[in-house]
Amino acid sequence: MLKKKTPTTIEARLKLTSQGESFTLGCVYRNLKQPEYDALVASATSTYPDSKEHQNAAVVAGLLDSWESEYDLSVEGLVEAEADRPMLIMALLSGFFTARQVERVKN
Repeated sequence: MLKKKTPTTIEARLKLTSQGESFTLGCVYRNLKQPEYDALVASATSTYPDSKEHQNAAVVAGLLDSWESEYDLSVEGLVEAEADRPMLIMALLSGFFTARQVERVKN
């Protein structure tokens, strides 16, 4: 039965490769609905109007409840991680949307 109640967080294990290294990044996303996500993006855009990098980092910081990383879970920590691992922020955003989407499983 399809229920209206959804979990408040979603655990994810992202399999990533970067600079010749493969690793799994454990993280917990806040299960934001579309209006909440839109408000997060609007807030990030108004807080960092001149920096797309900081806007994206602020969105990811708002999406993540926790992550298994040596980098701080903050805008500054995510910007630092992005500098070391280019496209990490986009991988984290993609992981959020993948974790939320409905997928039909063959039965």
